Amino acid sequence: MKKLLIMAALLTSCHTMTNEDVPEPRILLEPEWSAETASGEVQRDQWWQTFENEALSAVVLEALRSNPSLKESAARIAAAAAEARIAGADLLPTLGANGSYLRNKNIFVGLPVPGGNVLESLTTSYGVSLDLAWEADLWGRIAAQGSAAENQLLATEAEYCAALQSLAAQTAKAWFAWQAASLRVATAERSMESFSDARNMIRRRIDTARATAFEFRLAETSVASAQSVLTARREIEARSLRQLELLLGRHPTGDLAGPTMLPDNPPPPPTGVPGQLVSRRPDLIAAEARLLAADDNLYAARANLYPRLTLSGSAGRISDKGSDLLDPDFSVWSLAAGLTQPIFQGGRLRAAVDLSDARVQFALASFESALLNAVGEVEIALVSEAYLAQLQQEQDLARDLARQANQLAEERYSAGRLDVLELLEAERRAITNENASIDVHLRRLETRVDLHLALGGGFDWQETAQ
Repeated sequence: MKKLLIMAALLTSCHTMTNEDVPEPRILLEPEWSAETASGEVQRDQWWQTFENEALSAVVLEALRSNPSLKESAARIAAAAAEARIAGADLLPTLGANGSYLRNKNIFVGLPVPGGNVLESLTTSYGVSLDLAWEADLWGRIAAQGSAAENQLLATEAEYCAALQSLAAQTAKAWFAWQAASLRVATAERSMESFSDARNMIRRRIDTARATAFEFRLAETSVASAQSVLTARREIEARSLRQLELLLGRHPTGDLAGPTMLPDNPPPPPTGVPGQLVSRRPDLIAAEARLLAADDNLYAARANLYPRLTLSGSAGRISDKGSDLLDPDFSVWSLAAGLTQPIFQGGRLRAAVDLSDARVQFALASFESALLNAVGEVEIALVSEAYLAQLQQEQDLARDLARQANQLAEERYSAGRLDVLELLEAERRAITNENASIDVHLRRLETRVDLHLALGGGFDWQETAQ
């Protein structure tokens, strides 16, 4: 990220040397976020380490090193870098070496030659030369094209950074989903065990004539329902695990092992101010770089309307003997200059200016849309964090109360002071609130990942990708 910011500053300074009319975005940002946020510097380390879970950190780093989808983005960077070098080469003169060998035979028909023969001439020529050509960038057209290519490279690198951050977020969410699925399986297993205990309790009460066959059938139904829920939960767990393995670049065999737990939500990260997003988020860096590139191309298209000055020269030696090529007496040279002014192109050059101008407006609208979307993502994540924190407290309280109610229901039923329907309902409420607490916990963790991503990630993508 540091390199991206440095490159952005350098490219911006280079750009203003040729064209200072870069359009400004029309999005007005507030000076502060609407929600209360933590103070301090924005997280710059690997944000997933804030969860303080070694298993999570391990899978994220494995995904960043092994996921095959990143190879495509890396290849785009190499291609963009090559294009930038190609564009920059046009500012320099071209120098080429030329060697020639010519053997020529001429026949002079019609000239009187004694003996009736035909007069002929056989000549041989050797030559070597150095040829130089250069276009003087009078209007900055070539420089603008080079700047556009460099901005495209910056955008491509930023998009690769965004791909890395997105992959890290997907992997973290997939790991959380797998852990939550495992916790739901454990809850379903406890539910199965609890309903089985209730059924066995009712069977014993039937033997003493304190329960009916109807009550036993209700308990049997609850056991069968709990078994089907357990099977469904195991299927979700197996699918979640294999989705995680795909992100890690592994064959999805379900062999990944780890502890079954969801980490606690760490303290909220510092968020900075809305205006800092442009220099932090790689998608905004890419959008701004593409806007600069479009503006550079517009400048180059306008410069195409003006004359071009080209200089060329050549120096070498030529002789009918190869040994003379080292003799300075056989030296030859030439120097030429040309000024070309387009007059009639069928409207092609003017249309190219209009096309480039339209692309600038498109890039500007894209940048404004990306900026507004970035601000919205942060605001939504912040407000969700606040409500989900309150919701988790409320849901955990409901879970604890449901557990206590279920324990009392079992005790009262054993003492014969509670109906079987009330016993089964207390068990179902306990299981429902248990799963609801897991769901809220998972949502909080996913929202925290969204917040880190919305703030621009916060890790050295070059170092991580090595």
